Amino acid sequence: MPRAVRVSGSTTTLYCSGMTPADREYRAVHVGDLRAQYEQVKADCGMVLDEAGADWSDVVSVRTYVRDMDAFVKLHREGLTSVPGDAGKPPCSTVIEVSRLSDPDFLVEMEVVAVIPDE
Repeated sequence: MPRAVRVSGSTTTLYCSGMTPADREYRAVHVGDLRAQYEQVKADCGMVLDEAGADWSDVVSVRTYVRDMDAFVKLHREGLTSVPGDAGKPPCSTVIEVSRLSDPDFLVEMEVVAVIPDE
């Protein structure tokens, strides 16, 4: 996992606000299931990237907020979670434990920053 990612050249930067495991009415999905919520958040981030003309290979930074670090680390060690991004050039990544997210049923939230080469 890199500690820094250098970006140069003509690019556009996309900042995605915190994505939560919610449906269109902002109700929590997969309540109580950290892994399912994490996968939902990754999928939702992927859709936002796609809408912006980007994909995970353009992501340079991922910040993940979790309610239970021990549970998240356990899932990660068991290979049940992975840092999203391009395996060949992974993004910088930070995981932060928080006491609460915007809905008490949210167990995870993710922010991504992507750098998209200008055409």
